Amino acid sequence: MIVPWTCVAPASTAAGPGAVLAVMPGKVVRVMVEPGQEVQEGDSVCVLEAMKMENELLAGRSGTVRAVHAKPGDDVEKDQVLVEIE
Repeated sequence: MIVPWTCVAPASTAAGPGAVLAVMPGKVVRVMVEPGQEVQEGDSVCVLEAMKMENELLAGRSGTVRAVHAKPGDDVEKDQVLVEIE
């Protein structure tokens, strides 16, 4: 079962309002975007496995992927920036 999440950084953080954050500590299973790619709000950007469940992280806004900070197999912490969208 894959659980969809829309997680973006608050506008006040250094990551910027288009940052997709890890919703909990886990392992990155898949990354579906690359820098320069256009995405729409609600598009899947990556899948994070945590507590034996896959969590699909969605773009919180439409735009262009500026950076991808995670790759499959990476262990990440809660609120870590995984993808930046501008």
